[in-house]
Amino acid sequence: MAFTLHCRFVGTGVLIVMKKVLFAHDHTFQYKNQSYYSYGSYPEIYWNRYLKFADHVEVLARKELNEDPEAGGYIFSFMKSGNGSVDITPVPPPSIANRLGMASGDFFKTIKDAVDGSDYIVARLPSEIGFLAALYANKTAKPVAIELVGCAYDAYKYRGGLQGALYAPISKWKTKRVCKSADAILYVSKKLKEDYPSDSHSYVIASNVVIDKVDCISDIKRRIGNRLGGRIVFGLIGSYFVDYKGVDVAIKSIALLRKSRIDVVLRVLGEGDKGKYLKIALENGVGDAVYFDGLLPAGEPVKEWLRKCDYYMQPSRTEGMPRGLLEAMAVGLPAVGSRAGGIPDVLDKEKLHDVGDSEGLAMKISNLLEGDYECQVLKALEVSSFYLHEKIDERRADFFKKFFGEACETN
Repeated sequence: MAFTLHCRFVGTGVLIVMKKVLFAHDHTFQYKNQSYYSYGSYPEIYWNRYLKFADHVEVLARKELNEDPEAGGYIFSFMKSGNGSVDITPVPPPSIANRLGMASGDFFKTIKDAVDGSDYIVARLPSEIGFLAALYANKTAKPVAIELVGCAYDAYKYRGGLQGALYAPISKWKTKRVCKSADAILYVSKKLKEDYPSDSHSYVIASNVVIDKVDCISDIKRRIGNRLGGRIVFGLIGSYFVDYKGVDVAIKSIALLRKSRIDVVLRVLGEGDKGKYLKIALENGVGDAVYFDGLLPAGEPVKEWLRKCDYYMQPSRTEGMPRGLLEAMAVGLPAVGSRAGGIPDVLDKEKLHDVGDSEGLAMKISNLLEGDYECQVLKALEVSSFYLHEKIDERRADFFKKFFGEACETN
């Protein structure tokens, strides 16, 4: 790997090596008053995983003005400072030529200039920005680490529409291409490692989900004991503006269960237009059993919402490692889910249904309801404890230490 590090002299005359990391992804950051906000994925603490090994992180992403981001559930990510530890370079939308892998136009020039000015490239995939940054970095012998957080094929196939379906195989081919030649690669699930192999011997499987703690079993028992019975509440976290979270599958499964006289309701937490799913609920006769609770800030508000549920479902059509599922299990909710992405890493096979199969989901829910609830709670807590942040952070830190080298002296 050939690259040039930035350097500076300190007062003693000692030369200190300065490392600049470029983080490339399609994420859209909300912007107001020199500050950038993110919906859950990039809290301020997130950037420490790179700043431990570098002086500066440049973020290649999309930027969108927002009058009141916090009201929409967004959290502070970093502040624009000119010479601060983290800054953003907004990237214009890609053209059709760019999506087909062609290096042209303002989209490519923005990425090229950022790669040329950086020492290390971290490309989060699947994403158009991440792909082109990784591809150009490979051609210029810049060291590249891939963070693969989802299946590129599924991400487009289940977005809906003919364009997504046609582009899905192209996206998968592009992603496999840069994964194969990456210097290092982080997978968030075992399934992704199987589907997107790499020639690199430097890899790790580390979920991108951060679980701060798991609830205490005594608190969960007290919570259960305070309930007066009645309807069985299933929770599902998933935005309404995408199809791949399987909200429609969940609603149809609820309808099937209620036809069997199982008094179960579904609460959905997410952002977007609920109209489409409300229509599906009404068409299936469960308009009074499906509730759309809107959006909540990440962290404790979401946990409190989950604690009001009895069970959780994750009927996704595609996933990396589902944050909502692990957060639900961390508060003691037994769960079922599809076989998509990293879900089988978390749930036993008897709790998994085929993608898009509402009848299969209804059957798995029925079986779950017949099981010993306390044993299921203990199992959920046991599994989620493997995803506690200190365990994941240790594996991730070892991975980045090998990629970046020893921690930067200035940090």
